[in-house]
Amino acid sequence: MRKLILVFAASLLWFGAWAQDEIVIERTFDLTCVYPEDWNDLTEMHMFTMSGTYFHPYNRSGSIECRIDYSEDWMDLTGVLEPGDAIESQFSATFESTESWHSIEFRIIDEENETIWIESFDFVGIQEYQFYGTENKIYTGEAQTQENVSCAWLYPTQYQIVNYRNNTEVGTAYFDIVGVYPYSIGRCTLSFQILDANNPELTLLQELRTALVNQGNEEWADEYWPMDNGIAGVNRWDGVTMSDGHVTELSLWNYDLHLDSIPQAAFRFPYLQILRVAGKALTGNIEDVATLTDIPCAQSLTELNLSSNHFTGNIGALAQRFPNLEYLDVSSNRIAEVNPMISPNVTTLWLSDQQLDSVYTMDFRAPLSREGLMATLPSILLYNHSEQAYVAGNSITFRPDIEDYDAWYMYLYTGMDPEYYGSEFSLATWQEDPAYRYHSGDTLYLQSYDATCRAKVLFKPCDADFSGAVDVADLQMMLNYITGWMSYSAVINFTASDLYRDSMLNVQDVVRMVDSLLTNEVPVVFEAPRRAAATETAEATLYWLNGELHLYSTKPVASMQLAIATESAVTWNLSGEWMKGERTNGEGANVVIYSLSGATMPAETDIVLAQCTGEASVRAAALADHAAKRISAQLNSPAVATGVDPVTGNPLPVTHKILRNGQLYIMYKGTMYDVQGKRVNDQMTK
Repeated sequence: MRKLILVFAASLLWFGAWAQDEIVIERTFDLTCVYPEDWNDLTEMHMFTMSGTYFHPYNRSGSIECRIDYSEDWMDLTGVLEPGDAIESQFSATFESTESWHSIEFRIIDEENETIWIESFDFVGIQEYQFYGTENKIYTGEAQTQENVSCAWLYPTQYQIVNYRNNTEVGTAYFDIVGVYPYSIGRCTLSFQILDANNPELTLLQELRTALVNQGNEEWADEYWPMDNGIAGVNRWDGVTMSDGHVTELSLWNYDLHLDSIPQAAFRFPYLQILRVAGKALTGNIEDVATLTDIPCAQSLTELNLSSNHFTGNIGALAQRFPNLEYLDVSSNRIAEVNPMISPNVTTLWLSDQQLDSVYTMDFRAPLSREGLMATLPSILLYNHSEQAYVAGNSITFRPDIEDYDAWYMYLYTGMDPEYYGSEFSLATWQEDPAYRYHSGDTLYLQSYDATCRAKVLFKPCDADFSGAVDVADLQMMLNYITGWMSYSAVINFTASDLYRDSMLNVQDVVRMVDSLLTNEVPVVFEAPRRAAATETAEATLYWLNGELHLYSTKPVASMQLAIATESAVTWNLSGEWMKGERTNGEGANVVIYSLSGATMPAETDIVLAQCTGEASVRAAALADHAAKRISAQLNSPAVATGVDPVTGNPLPVTHKILRNGQLYIMYKGTMYDVQGKRVNDQMTK
């Protein structure tokens, strides 16, 4: 093998020489390690002696340089030499311990400043190669050695076994493999077990092997847990590690191994530190994994990996049986509970990707506390190991489809500080539309960092903010949404707020919400009637007169929403029984006007709502009566006061206003006029 490597390396050098019009010559000097006893200690600097005769293929003078392990730094070894001069020089070299190949390269820089390459000195780094064939031994009282150690990449002449230690007693024996100058360098330490033939753990291994065979793994056991060397051959058993005669690691996750359950013999080793049984599609309650009354490895086990199975149940109960665990991986199972909490000694914990089958309930029909949430949802959704608490710092995502990442979603924030925020929870969303549009009783996906489940979400009508109570905060939430004044990340229960069931939130819903607050009763929810806008007859009109916004309606108005376009400030002329929610900007105002006393603005009465100093128009309006039914309105109709008496030329005094076919008319002395003062045929307006 070394010859092949050297030939390959030489070929590369010759190819490079041909490509660069350079040549490589053989070394005409010998290299000797000054301190051969330290040859394999890579922490030491190595000293070499050069002795020989200087040769140049073109009879030129020159100096010999070298570099170590392909560094960029070359060092002069000889100074200028003439052909035939004797070479007597020393140099030192430090080798990188993690390299599997070492090289000392030489070159001549001659009097013509040309480069002549000299055959390099190459050798391998022992510590970077894998050695096979170590065998456990049975205790005899005699010194035990290894006869079958080999390396697939090295010749036996390139390494040797030295320095056996602890090889006469039961336990772990050690030996070193070292390099042989000039073929290799370095040192690696290997070990093997000297086993007591009466060691009970060997019997346990045989029992475990039998249990695996009984689960249909006879061929697997013959291949991976062979008995051709008796029980001493356990060093070749796949996934079994022994130290000082004790089984310290079991990894039962070989791809070809079939398991119906974890054999209880796996838990009987009193010095077992690592147990891995992953990716076997095992089912059942994870609390029943270890059914032994007394678990021998309970105190010694520090790593447990049961990931990628189908276990259900409570991981907290299982973890409690192994108090010294530091690493626990039960990811990709169907575990629902963590109760009690897992010990903080577990510094590496993987609970993620639990796929729960059950449908749980999220009941917002009453204020939701930490205790209420714990009673409702599986604790794995709420568990925070770093905080050693349930719900601290967690958030749960609601989605209609767990695979649709563009679907609407919201967060249930569970990490609120009770000192400042109390013990209830909050909902938030970062969607462009902050509205929850699913119905009470719908089943959604709930996902935390660790688990995904389904939950039936319950809430009551009018509970716009999911607080569990219907109060003025719900009304304010509706007003914020209608006026576009929702706070960042806030979420509104659109379905609970759409009390008029017309798939929009407007003043009709505000009226019904006010009724609910006044009567403490949930309003009857009904589907809104549909009417074609093109054939509607206006039941109210909104117009500006001398900077004043007037309302005239044939029905009492209980609430209204107005969008006013103006660059000037709008001053509202509302009595104390009326309230408003308003949002203004440089283009105008969006306002909702409502009453918490159940009052209405009277019908067939000219009402001045507001004043404005500049030009203004009503861009949009929605009006509702006390039954939350919509009142259709004509916007920006001509001001009535522009009507002129055709006889006298004086402005018409307005004694009565009426709406016919969506048009505003005035009555004066029993005669009907339009807003320009022209007499109207009464038959045409009927």
